[in-house]
Amino acid sequence: WYQRRVRWGVAVSFVNMLHLHLVFVLPLVLALAGGEDSCYQEATNCYRPGENDIATMPYLLDIWACEMACRDTSGCVWFTWYEQDECLQDMCYLLTECAHPVWEEKSVSARLEECSPDQ
Repeated sequence: WYQRRVRWGVAVSFVNMLHLHLVFVLPLVLALAGGEDSCYQEATNCYRPGENDIATMPYLLDIWACEMACRDTSGCVWFTWYEQDECLQDMCYLLTECAHPVWEEKSVSARLEECSPDQ
């Protein structure tokens, strides 16, 4: 009887600990891991071909990858990530400036120095 009670107590403690993690820790982890940086300017396109472009990088599937590419590229100050339709590839534009931004629904732009570096 005592062994069953001890096992039951351990099981209850484990469930309580799991519940505590799910309620308090998981939302924090998800917010930090999946949250978008506040520097991202939705529906903003800074890309001007031949004026401010350093490089064009296809196949980057999200804005975070575009930001990391900008961090790794000398002279990159701004970046614009453009989400294409399903049959086309997403594009990342690494830029020297954003002097004339325009509204474009599928674009997201950011100034690199305003973005939070990953830990």
